[in-house]
Amino acid sequence: MPTFGPASLNRLAALAVSVVATACSQTAKGSSNHLAPVSTIVRHPLPPVVEGVPLLALANEAVGAARAYSVKVPQDVQAVVSTQTALYRLIPEAGVSTSPEYDVSQRGRFYCPSGCGISPGGAGEVVTSTTAPHTVPIETMVLEIPVGSGTAPNGMFLGVLTPDLSKLGRVYNLDPYVRSLANVNVREGPFPS
Repeated sequence: MPTFGPASLNRLAALAVSVVATACSQTAKGSSNHLAPVSTIVRHPLPPVVEGVPLLALANEAVGAARAYSVKVPQDVQAVVSTQTALYRLIPEAGVSTSPEYDVSQRGRFYCPSGCGISPGGAGEVVTSTTAPHTVPIETMVLEIPVGSGTAPNGMFLGVLTPDLSKLGRVYNLDPYVRSLANVNVREGPFPS
């Protein structure tokens, strides 16, 4: 039985690759019925509710609030089931409600072109009233939506602080839902007071 050294094996492998490449190119050139590979993209619809949490409805509220502040597509949109008291432990505010609520946070350059704004209520909050969006810092908006309310927000704050929602419970990523609402009309609000 003949033995082959490393150099012989390398030449044999190069010859095999050359023969296969030539055969493939001849088949593609000589055949008019040659079919290109077809790739199929399978899209799975997002479930509107996961583990009892209405993710699509929460994303809809987040997009509506962001659009009220001139942000078409907010980033890093997350939701968690918690309480106002637990949420406010993460920021320097005094929350008193222990009723379950959905806390939804999102990031963007939130501003009101007509000069509206919100009065700062806590540390880290800034007034957002400018007509030059590129001058507005990236901020975090947090919506508080009582569980069972039909997803109507009962509280909102806007500021540069970003609460770590993972300290409150399981965090649900709403970014895919927000992207799915990119060309959908949603109710805008809550509006600044």
